[in-house]
Amino acid sequence: MKRLFVIGDSTVCLFNDSTYFYPRYGYGTQLEKYLNDFEVINLALSGRSSKSFKLEENYQILINSLQEGDYLLIGFGHNDEKYDDPIRFSSASLDIENPNSFMYQLNEYLLLANSKGAIPILCTPITRYNDNNQYNINCHKTKYGDYREAIINLGKLKNVEVIDLTLYSVNLYNKLKEDAIYFHAVPIGKKDNNKLICDFSSVDKTHINILGASYYAYYIVTNSKLLNPYFNNKKAPTKELDLIMNPKYKYVEYTIPNLNNLEYKYKDWYYTIFGDIGTTIDKAGFIFEDLGDSFIMGQVGSLCGKICLTMEGYSFLFKKLSIEDNFILEANFDILEAKGLKDDSFGLMVRDDCYLNQKSEKELHLSNYVAAGMLGLQSTSHVIFSRTGFSELNKGNNIYNSKFRINDKCYAKIERLGQRISCDFTINDNKYHNDFYDFDLTKVDNKNMYIGVFVTKGTKIKVSNLSLKMTGKALGA
Repeated sequence: MKRLFVIGDSTVCLFNDSTYFYPRYGYGTQLEKYLNDFEVINLALSGRSSKSFKLEENYQILINSLQEGDYLLIGFGHNDEKYDDPIRFSSASLDIENPNSFMYQLNEYLLLANSKGAIPILCTPITRYNDNNQYNINCHKTKYGDYREAIINLGKLKNVEVIDLTLYSVNLYNKLKEDAIYFHAVPIGKKDNNKLICDFSSVDKTHINILGASYYAYYIVTNSKLLNPYFNNKKAPTKELDLIMNPKYKYVEYTIPNLNNLEYKYKDWYYTIFGDIGTTIDKAGFIFEDLGDSFIMGQVGSLCGKICLTMEGYSFLFKKLSIEDNFILEANFDILEAKGLKDDSFGLMVRDDCYLNQKSEKELHLSNYVAAGMLGLQSTSHVIFSRTGFSELNKGNNIYNSKFRINDKCYAKIERLGQRISCDFTINDNKYHNDFYDFDLTKVDNKNMYIGVFVTKGTKIKVSNLSLKMTGKALGA
């Protein structure tokens, strides 16, 4: 059996979208269903560029696994365009000899394939969905060059096959017009006469769904001179047969909080308590004290609220931002009280939705978020964690081999830069870091995100140097 390795970005990779109405699928996930006697090894990663992919473990897997006679499909471009992100950006206007060029970064994969005796194939990036239903071949041309053209030129220079998915997707979408929307992922559903239907107002304009992924995979296999001999003659995908709603999707009634009902609690920050807090809001035992240049947040007395697999409850000092905003949020923490309880937690958070002083023991508040904070276990703590679905609490790999304690000093930072969210956390000089790529902050509220400080049961913290710096608008996925 032949092997096809696949590398690339979120338009290529595998997702685990339990929350989307129409989940995200990269076209790399559908290639195998159109090939005879092929094993497809999809190493593509969401949010990566041809440059940043080389920093990942999957790149090392590629180096160690690629063998003579294997095929290597390469699909980068979307994130190489992110000129505001030095980790991912490479310029399409520079020549192949310049390490800062897109061609240079791509050529390193060609050199790797040649050194292993493997056969590379280059793909240009697909177009993004456009509300005006007009698509142009220059969709991946920026002030730093034309990324489609750079791939085509590299293919000519190195005599490597190029599959022009940019041209194909532009022509296809111009033909489909408003029906092009059915190729793309959609996070949210809505009720229409008690029937659950897709809410296309939340369409993801970059990421494709299983129908789009199948179309592009079918096109690649049938139009590649190298892969077409192995085409299994399966029929082309259709909307009727291949567009599938997520059977795990759960509809949530949600109203964007009216902040006019709140007064500022600390400078221009709001304050709320929500989720599984165990009792009524007024008896939950959460406290807040404004000290002028700092403040105290905590939960004392009844020990309500926690973060665990099935329920959550906490107090949250927050601001509402547009989903398009980039920012840097930072704060210092002094632990004033820590009862050492399981599921206790504190830190900074960016989340999908927010609720105003609302008690609930149900799934309502188990929403998507990233936390630069600590989550207590029996005798240790997880540092930097996230939730990506109603029961999917991702504790991460950072372990602090102790509970957080009185007099511990901590620092937390969350930086959002387009589709990359970077988290840093320090406790007593122990430093932790994690990056989240293409993290879904649109599951419930697709227009806003909510950032701030949170705390759960049995914990009291002094927060100082709370700083929010707005750093422009995101360039998109």
